[in-house]
Amino acid sequence: MDYEFLIFSRDDAVATITLDRPDVMNALSQRLERELHHALDETDSDPTARAIALRMGVVNEVVPAEELLDRAHALARRIAMVPADSVRLNKAITTYGLEAMGLRNAHNVMAFLATIAHSSGDSPEVRHLDEAFRRGGIRAFLDARDGPFQPEPVGPRSPRDT
Repeated sequence: MDYEFLIFSRDDAVATITLDRPDVMNALSQRLERELHHALDETDSDPTARAIALRMGVVNEVVPAEELLDRAHALARRIAMVPADSVRLNKAITTYGLEAMGLRNAHNVMAFLATIAHSSGDSPEVRHLDEAFRRGGIRAFLDARDGPFQPEPVGPRSPRDT
C-alpha cells in the first residue's frame, strides 16, 4: 500500500509508524485510519516484527526533539526482547485496568466536579456571564466568556495566515 499520511519503516524486529499530517497536527481522517490499520495489520502478520514504535503525539516520556526517534526505537527494541505472549498479556492488563479505572473514576470525578460547578454558579466572578446570557442569549454569553482570551499560536482560533 502506498501511504499518503504515514511513514512506515522496519529495522530488524522494530516497525516504526509515524503519522505524517503536520499541517493538521496529525488529526485522524478516514484515509489515515485506513493506512494506520493497514500498517498495523502488516506488522502483525510478520512474525519477525516484535515491537512497534508508533509516533503519534502520545506522551510516554518527554525528551528533546532530536532524541525522540532514538528513544522510541530504544523502547521498542526493549519491548521486542520480551516474549510476545508476555507483551500481549501486559497490554491487555494495562488496557483493561485503564478502562476500569477510567470509567469508575470518571463517574466519581464527574459527580464531585459537577457539585462544585453547580454550587459556584452564583459567585461574583461569573455574574457578568449570567447577565450577558439574559441580555443576548447564548451568543452574548459565549462572547463574554471567550472574548478576553487571545487565540493561541497554533490552536483552532489562531490566524491561518501566519
